[in-house]
Amino acid sequence: MKKEKDKGLFMRRLAIITFWITIFVIVASIVLVLFGMKGDCTDQIKVICRWLLVSLVAWYVVCLLTYVVSIIGEGIRNLRDSGDELFKNIDYFQRCWGESDAYYIRQVQIINWFYNESRMIDILVENGEYKRLLDRRDFLSKNVTFWNDFLLYLSSAVMAVLTSFMLDVINGGELGYGVIAIFVGTGFFCVFFIAFLMWKYSKRGEDGSYLSQIREYELKLLDKKINDLNQRLQISESEKNLLTAQQEVVRKLIEKTKKGRRKERKRIENESEKICRLNLVHPSIDESVQAESLEYMIGIIQEEMLECPSAKECMESHLKSLSKKSEENQLSI
Repeated sequence: MKKEKDKGLFMRRLAIITFWITIFVIVASIVLVLFGMKGDCTDQIKVICRWLLVSLVAWYVVCLLTYVVSIIGEGIRNLRDSGDELFKNIDYFQRCWGESDAYYIRQVQIINWFYNESRMIDILVENGEYKRLLDRRDFLSKNVTFWNDFLLYLSSAVMAVLTSFMLDVINGGELGYGVIAIFVGTGFFCVFFIAFLMWKYSKRGEDGSYLSQIREYELKLLDKKINDLNQRLQISESEKNLLTAQQEVVRKLIEKTKKGRRKERKRIENESEKICRLNLVHPSIDESVQAESLEYMIGIIQEEMLECPSAKECMESHLKSLSKKSEENQLSI
């Protein structure tokens, strides 16, 4: 999460720098043109303007390459690393030199231990850590489909280039190909087409590896755990009303960000994000934590003077019931 925020902050800063550089180049060019109209140094001004334009284009190219490289790096990292310390314990056993029966058996044994014998995954379900489970599912599903996607995109690109070449050969092009060249080119195209079609089937598994099928097995076990969590996420009508009140506060804050100044908007956005992250009816939430969350949202409503009386009333009512329940528990003790 921290790396994603740092990357987003870097890209925003790069966009801001690019914007101001563009403004500077435009203003500088206009000033130089106006200055040149009054003097006799038109040629020198044209050279300066040309260099400013070239520098701006070069900066755009650098920014584009930076963005492309960051996307490639992030994609490779997400394919190789799940980013979760718990599931890294499973991935730890995937590195080997040469896959064999013992390797595949070891993978299944480790997966079975984590999902069946160990309660580590079950604890995620009990705590309602939905995002961690979905992150793992996304990691596994993308690794399973990566090889097919790679072959599809590569074959599409190569076929597009070969088709363009063949059309140029058939039409004669500027090189004036003969009839023999057309037949040779057609045969060349057919051979490459069949080669790319058979590439996927030239080896067993995915380029000789069955690791994707092991990941499909883990994916099935993970889907069962996610389905168990889905079945647990049931709420009552009062809890539904509480979630509605929470959403109303969020929507009011979002509306307010459209009217305030930049610093004010940033502060309200942070408050809105914090409220969105509150789990008022989380499966494992403690009543004291829930009470603190309700008090925080009521304070935001009063501080920001939000017009949502029904939401405030619902939260206050729920807070009173929690307080009453807490007093009864203390008396029973």
